[in-house]
Amino acid sequence: MMTGSPDPGDWALLGIEPGASADEIHCAFRKNIETWKPGALATYNLMEPEERQERLAAIETAYEHILASSQSTEATVPANLPTPVMHGAGPTAAAPDRESAPGDYLRYLRQRQGMNLKDVERRIKINHVQLEAIEEGRPDLLPAPVFVRGFLIAYAQLLNIEDPSGFAKAYLKDWPQPG
Repeated sequence: MMTGSPDPGDWALLGIEPGASADEIHCAFRKNIETWKPGALATYNLMEPEERQERLAAIETAYEHILASSQSTEATVPANLPTPVMHGAGPTAAAPDRESAPGDYLRYLRQRQGMNLKDVERRIKINHVQLEAIEEGRPDLLPAPVFVRGFLIAYAQLLNIEDPSGFAKAYLKDWPQPG
């Protein structure tokens, strides 16, 4: 996490007042990332991709400054909220291979977007237990492949994965078929 004190522009960029709670800070960050992420309908043609990436980086920097300042004054992000993984500002782990580790790839993308499984559950109406089984590659905990295919397409669409149907097909290619 970057160090530095937040300035008034950091608070304004996230759309929150100085002294906001950790929950408010985190929610504002997620809202801004959702608004400005590639493919977001709210801002689809407002910016060039480079401008959008700069905006996302500025949002992440502001969030890091505010959160670091809040944590130094003993206000921390509540335990029930995910710790977001930033979208390219600073060093990050390499993405898992989409083909050889599709569940890990889904988890990686979800975390990069600052979502936990309950967030995904609320958005695509698929139980978080089943989402976790998908990420872990556990066919024994999931319904028939035809249902899992639908789950995967919805999940891939949420995460902006290119060709959601192709992703689902590749994910399921080695799964046991019902007898």
